[in-house]
Amino acid sequence: MSFTKLDSGIVQSSVMAEDGNTFKVWIVLLATCESDGISKVSEVYVSAVCRLSIEDTVKAIVKLESPDKYSRSQNDDGKRIERVDGGFRIINYHKYRDYTYSDSKDAVKKRAQRINVQVGDKCPDKGDTSPKQGDTLLLSSSSELINSIELNKESIVLIVDFLNQTCGTSYRATSEKTAKHINARLNEKFTVEDFKTVIRFKNEQWGEDEKMKEYLRPETLFGSKFESYLQAAPRYEAYRVDSDEEETGPLLSIVDQIKADAERNKAGLNDKTI
Repeated sequence: MSFTKLDSGIVQSSVMAEDGNTFKVWIVLLATCESDGISKVSEVYVSAVCRLSIEDTVKAIVKLESPDKYSRSQNDDGKRIERVDGGFRIINYHKYRDYTYSDSKDAVKKRAQRINVQVGDKCPDKGDTSPKQGDTLLLSSSSELINSIELNKESIVLIVDFLNQTCGTSYRATSEKTAKHINARLNEKFTVEDFKTVIRFKNEQWGEDEKMKEYLRPETLFGSKFESYLQAAPRYEAYRVDSDEEETGPLLSIVDQIKADAERNKAGLNDKTI
């Protein structure tokens, strides 16, 4: 089930000055927003939930997509949403979702319970796998895990950014689930370059496969099979390079010869015939 943090500052937002229909649509988009910041709904769905006509719903969405010079945040000129494939992206979603967690005892206890739940995964290579010890940081408390992640924060950000740029994903370095998997592997002394190798390798294998590219995610890439992926990467790369050379070798030879002749002609080294 998706949820969105509702910051008390919303009552000071310029969105409060919008008409009732626009505000109602805004709340529906927030309530249906998933962890990637996307509300996967259509105008028809929003219209039905808000009990508005399609025309009024579209007008409200256009307002939310438009610049707002009075907005407290001028990211994207104060726009609140943008239309994307499959729905609408809440532009400032991650900004508010990433606000510091409460330090109350109850909040820390609940986070510790979430963090220490071992993560099983349907591995695309061999089907279902049972939870592995490597999928969980066996730390004595939530505070130890948080401190460990804090120490590796710079590397975690680099890895998540590289994953998103390479695979076209939108994972967050601040997500507990994402950070946990990366942190576990970093604590096993794997390097940032190791992560980049695995990301490139699996994106090369799965990136063009509609069924497999959904596994280009932290829990699969950086879970218990991470070392296996890392070991397989050089063999795959060597095979791919050999295959490419077999396919393009003769052509490259011809191209290289033409370039060499051109250079010789330019230098006046070739014999001129009359």
